[in-house]
Amino acid sequence: LAYRMGNFSYGRFLLGCYFLAIIFLTLCPYSFWIKLTSELPSCLRLSHIEALLKSSALYVIIHKYFLLNASPEDSAFRGYADIGSDVNMHDYDFVRSLIHSRGSSIDEYVEFANGGPVECESLHKEAQMSMILAVKHQAAGRTEMALKLLKHAAELDPKNSDVLNLLGEAFEKLWIVSKGHEIDSAVLNYDGLITSMSLDQVENIITAESLYTKALINNPANVRATNNRRRTLPIVEKIDRQRFQSIDLKVVRFYLVPESNPGLKKAKIEHYFQHIYHSNAIEGNTLSLAQTRAVLETRLAIGGKSLQEQNEVLGLDAAFKYLNTTLLSGSSTPISMSDILELHRRVLSFIDLTEAGRLRRTQVFVGDHIPPPAKMLPELMQELVDWINSGEAAALHPIELAALAHWKLVYIHPFYDGNGRTSRLVMNLLLMRAGFPPAIVREEDRHIYYGTLKTANLAECTERAVDDYLKAAFGTAASKTEKKIVIPSDRPSLYQLGPLVQYIPTLHFPWMPYERPVGQAKIIHST
Repeated sequence: LAYRMGNFSYGRFLLGCYFLAIIFLTLCPYSFWIKLTSELPSCLRLSHIEALLKSSALYVIIHKYFLLNASPEDSAFRGYADIGSDVNMHDYDFVRSLIHSRGSSIDEYVEFANGGPVECESLHKEAQMSMILAVKHQAAGRTEMALKLLKHAAELDPKNSDVLNLLGEAFEKLWIVSKGHEIDSAVLNYDGLITSMSLDQVENIITAESLYTKALINNPANVRATNNRRRTLPIVEKIDRQRFQSIDLKVVRFYLVPESNPGLKKAKIEHYFQHIYHSNAIEGNTLSLAQTRAVLETRLAIGGKSLQEQNEVLGLDAAFKYLNTTLLSGSSTPISMSDILELHRRVLSFIDLTEAGRLRRTQVFVGDHIPPPAKMLPELMQELVDWINSGEAAALHPIELAALAHWKLVYIHPFYDGNGRTSRLVMNLLLMRAGFPPAIVREEDRHIYYGTLKTANLAECTERAVDDYLKAAFGTAASKTEKKIVIPSDRPSLYQLGPLVQYIPTLHFPWMPYERPVGQAKIIHST
């Protein structure tokens, strides 16, 4: 009898635990289940014991709270604590090659390491089938259907060099057909196709060259992509030079506008608010432009909105003021590592003081991209700063330099948070030091911004900013003759336009409220 009573009590205990567990799980917030279901597929892909151990909570806790605070020489777990030590180092040799060169030479491409997510074989096969069907449609003259299939294949298998190369060829053919020329597979001479083309027509050839570049990054041995890029790169460089010339002339026209022009004053103030709004919105901030302006003007919280999002506005505002009042005042001084860290410190000064102005100390993962390990960041950042101040960088057009520096900083991903905002600040610092107005990357262009980060995109953003200022001052942005592409024999840039530009002051925002020192930063409060 005692034995049966014991079993009965034990059974009731288990049943009670079961019901308590059900009650606990039903009380969990809905966001918990959304997060669980989104993370479950990635957990199931952990197919080997090492990855499983490294993903465990115990491993992360030991690594974060014990090993990071211990001396590397004294730690017996040092080899296992470095998350990213299992990533092939030639991937980061590629980072160095990006820093030290523009990567225009075919020989400079280095194949990426397979450090991203585990590739799905079924997706790879589906991409191959889509590519084969696209080739058949292309041969039958159904160009539109072939392009859709190739885009679908590139989404399924974005590192397949054959797919990327074929997609580039499809865009290149669109560019040629738009001019009414047929393709001669033996000899392709584009010199006669470039002149008098509108800017929207050349976008296809720029996209094609970008896809050939991606194909070579993933497979440097792709001979067909090598030949395609060798043919299209000079064309894209000519187009870039023309675009730079057009922007240079507009900037000179912009500086002829007197500072007392009321339309220009108003446009500069509006652009300041738009800079902060769009730069935060790209990173997911949900504040509207009007709400962003209200936070900056009143320093009071807006009901129904996250305080962190509102403090992000104040942080970027502090960083912009530091850029205007400090970094631009010594435009002849080389940019240093401390300048970038100070910008980042202000970006996060109202959000996370423990990470503000510090390089990350752990490995992070950004989608398919695995940034360099934390131990490599000081060296890579110093190499980047040296490159920005080098003679090679000085020979580039300021827009090209700003675009490359921005892309390289995003690739290194040196901070735990605030990488995008800091990279755009550095980009605009380089533009403004050269006499250009700061470029606004708009929130609605986010997919283009994340997908390409091309020089042409920054050129468009810069030209759009100049056009806005000219429209505010004169009511028009540019003459009709500036809307056609005519390749110049020599590119006149701001530093080649003669004595007029020598006396152009560096552009500052006129709306410059008092900058509270970061050490006395006042977090936004509600009324």
